[in-house]
Amino acid sequence: MNRYVVGIDTGGTNTDSVLLENNSVIDKHKIPSKNTLKSIEKSLKKLLVQNSINGEKLDRVVLATTRILNKVKQNRTPKTISILISGPGLDPEYACYAEFNENIQGTIDHRGRKTEEIDYSELKEIKDRYKNLPCIAISCKFSIRNPEIEKKVSKAFDSDKITSMAHEVNGKLNYLTRSSMTVLNVKSKKIHNKLLKRIDKVKQNLDIKAPFYFTKSDGGLLNKELTQRNPINLIKSGPVMSAYGLLSLTKQRNAITIDIGGTTTDISYIEKKGPKLEKNLKVSNYKTSLRSVDSIDLPYGGDSAIKIKSNKIDLLKERKDDSAAFGGKYPTLTDALNSLGITEKGNTQRSKRKIRSHVRDTKFEEKDAAKTVLNRYIKELKTKIKEFTKERDTVENPPLLGAGALSNSIIPKLASELNKKYQVPEHAEIAGAIGCAVIQPSIQVKLHLDTDRKKLTINGEKKEINFNKKFDLNQAKDLAIDQVKTKAKKITKSSDIDKTPKIADERYFNVVKNGRVKGKIYDITAKLEPRIERYLN
Repeated sequence: MNRYVVGIDTGGTNTDSVLLENNSVIDKHKIPSKNTLKSIEKSLKKLLVQNSINGEKLDRVVLATTRILNKVKQNRTPKTISILISGPGLDPEYACYAEFNENIQGTIDHRGRKTEEIDYSELKEIKDRYKNLPCIAISCKFSIRNPEIEKKVSKAFDSDKITSMAHEVNGKLNYLTRSSMTVLNVKSKKIHNKLLKRIDKVKQNLDIKAPFYFTKSDGGLLNKELTQRNPINLIKSGPVMSAYGLLSLTKQRNAITIDIGGTTTDISYIEKKGPKLEKNLKVSNYKTSLRSVDSIDLPYGGDSAIKIKSNKIDLLKERKDDSAAFGGKYPTLTDALNSLGITEKGNTQRSKRKIRSHVRDTKFEEKDAAKTVLNRYIKELKTKIKEFTKERDTVENPPLLGAGALSNSIIPKLASELNKKYQVPEHAEIAGAIGCAVIQPSIQVKLHLDTDRKKLTINGEKKEINFNKKFDLNQAKDLAIDQVKTKAKKITKSSDIDKTPKIADERYFNVVKNGRVKGKIYDITAKLEPRIERYLN
């Protein structure tokens, strides 16, 4: 039976989409991202309606979105109150990441025991004081061992408030990072919820029965329900999807990927096992423990505006409008390439006229100005690539893989000047969308088990368990792996999904009372890692 998959990559300039049938591209589109919600809907309609694909034939729809990241960078997130339950031994000032922060009474100790109850009168005062704020972040130290206090605080607020609890956001024991992530997560919820509502309408209108997934910063996938709780995981997913798309198209590993978008150019590296990742992603002023693709962003793209004065030409680090070739007010890098005859994007005559109008009262000619702009961009790109490879453990002289609509025009010249081999595969202009379509769902489970107290939590949630006194580390690891397998079966129906998770982290120590070992405490992390499900023909 043929399996159809849709991948959609929403960038700052364009929304790219692709329809795959098994290992082949059936259709693809590039739509301006002036309205992210509408561009996603238009993409789905073009792919499904124009190809007469019944919504029931879809295996899944996968989206990568920069919507949350863009709002955070632009400082256009909703104001938030962060309620901290830091307990003794820590200055709560270090955990303040919201516009408004309040530290309240209550304590959970390191073994998950509640040693101090919250003060409901104190909570009511805070509720009344911040009644007009839509978002509430709740962070209690050691809540991953016992989330009781966080849940009580959450229930005390009205149901129309958007809340986020730290034990649901991050299962690690770093309270300060968890507090930061909880604030960022609840801000992300309000932004992401609007997108989810639009998707529900689109699914209904197009009769799509297939599940929708969203891409994580490390290349994994989350189903819609999980993103409702923790949309923070989606915050930097564009560069990794482009890398996975190029890997699927070329099968080339140990290579530098260069994705030339309309607003930025992303540089990353594909290792033997996949895109190179880094830990502890920092987003603006927020600390996180998120894994993300190890990439650097060059603030130039195809729509970067050109500024021309009497004796100077600059390529600006901003996108003011579409390229002149597509009706924009300012000449851009794309227009420069059109002027030189390297590309034929949009209305090439309009590109030439726009550059000529900007050089009219200067010493420059149209072609000279265009060459200067291209050389400036290539120079910036060469510098960044040299820095990137120098600071990382890569193979000697790695080849270049190009993605983006301008890659065919720029990567050959760049590779020649760097003395490197290169590939710009077919469909490179929508590599991010292809990455979305070829990746498999991934899962992570964090297990905490106290055999002395007979307490088990999985991703911060209490679970019932029966075990004997001989319960050991191997059994704890088996339990974590079984939980990953159970979750995998719930989020995908695909028979060829790899359901063999691995142990990512394991820690344990003895519980000693009166000089005798009374039990053990285990902290186990098991994962179903991101991987490519299919390579394209």
